[in-house]
Amino acid sequence: MIAFEITVNGERRYTAGIPNDGHLELHLHHVRVGHRMSGKLYEELDLRTFGSEIDEQANAHSQHWPQLDLKAGDEVSIRIIETDTVDPGLPGAL
Repeated sequence: MIAFEITVNGERRYTAGIPNDGHLELHLHHVRVGHRMSGKLYEELDLRTFGSEIDEQANAHSQHWPQLDLKAGDEVSIRIIETDTVDPGLPGAL
């Protein structure tokens, strides 16, 4: 199967893949919102990996891998590999 091998700052974090029919996605996510009245700043930066496997009855079974919190200066590597085994995902959507 095609899988995504995720490394942050040289440390392997997980390998994600969907073994049968379905889809696999990665989102590099950044949000920065300043509150005009209070002056407080809300910011998040993370990598989210998720997908769905389609069973023989055409039912989708969503799963996700741990959300990785990031910061400026982090080096994220996404290697696309062919493999028979991946790290298990967590059930359900993000």
